[in-house]
Amino acid sequence: MLILENHVTNTTSLSLNHYLYHGIKLFKASNFELTRYIRKACNDNPLMHMDEGKIPLEVLSYHHSSQADSIMDELLMHFNCCLSSPDKEIMHTLLYSLNSSGFLETFPKEVSKVLRIPVNKVNENIDRLKSYENLGIGCLDAKEFLEFQLRLKDEYDEACFSLFFEHLDDIHQGQYGFLDDTPMDINTFEDYMEVIKNCSLSPLMPDTNVFIEPDAHIETTADRTLKIKLSDYLMDDIIFEPIHLRTDDPAFNETITRYKQEYEELLSIVNARTLYLKQILSVIIHVQKEYLLQEKDYLNPLNQTELADQTGLSPATISRLMTDKYISTPRGVLPIRALLSKKVTGNISASFVRYMISHTENFRTISDSRIAEQLKQYDIHISRRTVNKYKNELLSGL
Repeated sequence: MLILENHVTNTTSLSLNHYLYHGIKLFKASNFELTRYIRKACNDNPLMHMDEGKIPLEVLSYHHSSQADSIMDELLMHFNCCLSSPDKEIMHTLLYSLNSSGFLETFPKEVSKVLRIPVNKVNENIDRLKSYENLGIGCLDAKEFLEFQLRLKDEYDEACFSLFFEHLDDIHQGQYGFLDDTPMDINTFEDYMEVIKNCSLSPLMPDTNVFIEPDAHIETTADRTLKIKLSDYLMDDIIFEPIHLRTDDPAFNETITRYKQEYEELLSIVNARTLYLKQILSVIIHVQKEYLLQEKDYLNPLNQTELADQTGLSPATISRLMTDKYISTPRGVLPIRALLSKKVTGNISASFVRYMISHTENFRTISDSRIAEQLKQYDIHISRRTVNKYKNELLSGL
């Protein structure tokens, strides 16, 4: 079993002291939060700094934004304060799925499916995101964003709006013959086009940085294997510059020793976090390879206890490392927890049971007992009540 105390002792010759125990909370931190913590540690330790030449440009530009507070800082702080745990996880997933223009790059049904929550809960949080300072962040595309702005100004006209998008090519060529088949006159339509032209095409300006870095990336190679790429630049980024100065001042020497010890302890935490996270992800991609490659639409059974058994890490460490962690996959950005699925019966996952129920003909209308009987032919032996539970989850996401 990989024990944190052994790792720290072997790499730094330090004991696992109070500072390091306190630092274990960094296992819960996202890369963004960890980078902030390291920056503060560097500010407090004059012999330690971050080598920004090793930081990816997109990360560097985000943390060095000319704005006092970036929009993403505001969003994270706002929703972390005002939302409870279930809604917070939904919101984090949505924020990680935004592109640079502020559009959502995933559909509510996909988020519902991944997080196994009703789609109406996803839509509630999308509405919260759009309503933040009425910016419209979280719209799916320019059309939805234009409609959002027009409704906000109380200038939305469904007939004009629909005609505008149905005949964009004709409008571009200055041809308005399509109005002949409608009760709308050219002047009214041109006035409405001016209203649309006064709207923005995206929630955020191109130079607004909304980058949130996933904690890891799973990439597909040419031979259809999966490769883990951790956002581990922080391991080589923390630099210590010792002072080679002889002095008989005990207080000065003690301070220098403390600065070096703080550096070594912080480096140990960052290295252990990276090492453990890679172990967890290695197990996950091995078990869920077919799902990640989109060869099948359900997960194999895997839970935190099994992860602990296969990695040698404690369940508490597994839990910390999976808290608020997101990973970029061929299926999009997902919470790492979304790649786990508990066993329901035998070696069959809850994800597979949901998949089979959803692919049962007329599952929305036939009885739960009948579904349970049909599932037995696939060696899925579950009660009518369990069928009802998963069926309701599926229906709430449709």
